[in-house]
Amino acid sequence: MIIEQRKTTLAYRCPTCGGVPTSMVGAFSLSGDRFVLKCTCKESQLVVDKQADGKLMLTVPCVSCPQPHNYILSREVFFNSEVFIIPCSTCGIDICFLGNSDKVSEAVEHSNDEIVK
Repeated sequence: MIIEQRKTTLAYRCPTCGGVPTSMVGAFSLSGDRFVLKCTCKESQLVVDKQADGKLMLTVPCVSCPQPHNYILSREVFFNSEVFIIPCSTCGIDICFLGNSDKVSEAVEHSNDEIVK
């Protein structure tokens, strides 16, 4: 019997270069206490920490605020969402995206279009 690994695509908007680092994250990637997604510019990173209750805390850099934002998600939301978008609570710009790879790409493109307007 083969067990399919739970996985999601995770992306965030880098406040330094404006790029959108993206990575597939599997449940086994989170078997430790922390997963880190770094931008290729090496100036920012998104951190996922596993909490004692099994929930996941995302520390997401923000394009508008000087400090990153913390969000706590259940494993169900993290791994089972078709697409889940996290906006900055201050300015409303989408800063984090997770879910199905194609849907995340579409959400990033839509968000880019909104920023340019």
